[in-house]
Amino acid sequence: MPALPFFSCVRLGFALGLSAFSAKAHAQFVSCQVTGTVTHVTDLNGDLPSGVTVGDQVLTTFSFRTPHLTNFDPYAQITNYSFAASEFSISTTIGALTWSSAGNVGSITIRNDGSNILGDVSDEFFVISNITGTPDSFPGALESYSNMGFDLRDTVATYDLITGFALPTSDGVVNLGAATLAQGFVQSSAGASVHWNITYSVESLTLTAIPEPATVATWTAAGAFAAVIVFRARRQQKGAAS
Repeated sequence: MPALPFFSCVRLGFALGLSAFSAKAHAQFVSCQVTGTVTHVTDLNGDLPSGVTVGDQVLTTFSFRTPHLTNFDPYAQITNYSFAASEFSISTTIGALTWSSAGNVGSITIRNDGSNILGDVSDEFFVISNITGTPDSFPGALESYSNMGFDLRDTVATYDLITGFALPTSDGVVNLGAATLAQGFVQSSAGASVHWNITYSVESLTLTAIPEPATVATWTAAGAFAAVIVFRARRQQKGAAS
């Protein structure tokens, strides 16, 4: 079989690397960091661990896998994303206390209707994880139900808060400055009765896309294979010249 010309080999190597990138570039986790300040604390029965007061600084971090299957309602202009425990995590730290959703499912709701009918009171970017049982990673959890997350709304009903209905993967997609309501929460309840609740303002939000290890490995392997093709092509070219 005749050897491929040098530039044909280079193009082949580049094409292999590009195809691997295209096939795997979408497989990634998105990491988000939210900062804020505690604005309200309710503790009806003394179940909340001590040490949380209004004015405390809050750090919430969460990550989710993208792409993901969607449930889109064209009438209400809502997309709901539901995640398995391995695809989603969220934690909130206030002082010495940290609440985590480890081992629990999560969801993200995106609403972008741009109308005064549906967009005035509804969540437009809503992140929540429901925690069951009384895990050690959730201080003060009651037996029946606990959750944590945050909620961004744009009550003037414009398209300024979030672009489209896809999961956001960068800072430019979520415009926190356009939110007329931006708050986070950590709470535990028994049935419909909330026993304790912490509410905090959302003051900053950053998003960073992180390729999955398998994706990085694929890119690396494709790059190495392409490099081998180019190296062999160069050696063949030198051999032909001599």
